[in-house]
Amino acid sequence: MNNESQSGESEFRVVDRPELNGGGTLLSGPLCDFIEERYPKRYRVCFEWCSGPGYIGFELLQRGLVERVVFADINPDAIDCVTETMVLAGMNGEVSAYVSDNMQDVPEELKFDLVVGNPPNYCGINLEHPAGEMMRNDLRPFDEDWRIHRAFYSQISNYLRPGAHLFITEINPWSKQVYIPPFEAVPYDIRPRPPIDDFKEMIEDGFLTLVEVSDYLQGWTIDGTLATGQTAGLSVVVSRFAG
Repeated sequence: MNNESQSGESEFRVVDRPELNGGGTLLSGPLCDFIEERYPKRYRVCFEWCSGPGYIGFELLQRGLVERVVFADINPDAIDCVTETMVLAGMNGEVSAYVSDNMQDVPEELKFDLVVGNPPNYCGINLEHPAGEMMRNDLRPFDEDWRIHRAFYSQISNYLRPGAHLFITEINPWSKQVYIPPFEAVPYDIRPRPPIDDFKEMIEDGFLTLVEVSDYLQGWTIDGTLATGQTAGLSVVVSRFAG
């Protein structure tokens, strides 16, 4: 499947597959709008964490908001898509990509002034929910006990330039339970406490400063599509590295 973005100075196709899409085709545009409107500048090197096929990073590159993007994902199929997009678009030094379990195989000599990501957003997917068993076995949504987040925030400052900004997408970070769809009696995700409390601790422990948490997209569904009346909403957690 190919997703063609319509914005930016030049146009190219982002190569993807349905099973790799964790909602990036829908959220990349609104997230990049947020960055462009609220934090306008041209960034030198962007890192897309949990990149999938690279929807956010390629959108930023296409808009001319970044000079270079580094992608990393644990799924080699996702990085194959990034590489194919890079080849089809005739890119040379603008893009590099790594198959990596979190930051494990990303060279530490790389330094970023922008980090974006749409990581797994649920820490306690409920097996009693109709989709619970299926989604717990899916790489895209499930971060059990926030282990992936904790590892990321504990390591990312080693890769940051002073003044770097991070824009990480989260779902209902103020809520202990997420109901999808809203009429479902059983919660889809059960969190021990509002995730933002965990994220604040991770950010502080990672030598970062929380800047803001802002809602930017409503109507999220389990399969990463949008629907009127859905209760899950996307927020972006913005933090900064002072250096």
